[in-house]
Amino acid sequence: MLKIIYNVFFRAFSLTAVSVIFFSLLTPISGISEVPILQPGSPGEPTKVIDSETAIAIANTSYTAADVDFMQGMIIHHYQAFLMSEMASLRTNNQTILDLAGRIDISQQDEISFMENWLLDMGQTVPDPIECI
Repeated sequence: MLKIIYNVFFRAFSLTAVSVIFFSLLTPISGISEVPILQPGSPGEPTKVIDSETAIAIANTSYTAADVDFMQGMIIHHYQAFLMSEMASLRTNNQTILDLAGRIDISQQDEISFMENWLLDMGQTVPDPIECI
C-alpha cells in the first residue's frame, strides 16, 4: 500500500514540478536589461552604441555608393592590367613573363566579368573601360 501511495505522490509531484518549470520558462522575466549593440568605429574612431533600428538598417544594406564606385573603378583598373598582359608577347620572349601574362589575361577577364555582373545585379551602370582609357 505504501508503494502505491509513494508512486502516486511521486508521479504527481514530478508532473507538477515539470509543469512549473516549463511554464516559468515561457514567462518573460522582467528586469532583464537590453544588451547594447556596438558598431566598431573607423580606424582611430571610438566604438558607438547603436539602437536596434539602426542595426537592422545597417544589416539590410546590401551595398553602398562607395561599393559601386569601387567596382566601377576596378573594372577600368583590371582592364588596364589585361591590356598590359596583351603587350607582353610584343615586348619579350621570356617564357616566365609570357606565362604570367597569360594568367593575368585570364584572371582579369574573369574578375571584370564578375564585377560587371555584380553591378548589373545591383541595377548600376557598367562602365565601358575602352571609353575610360
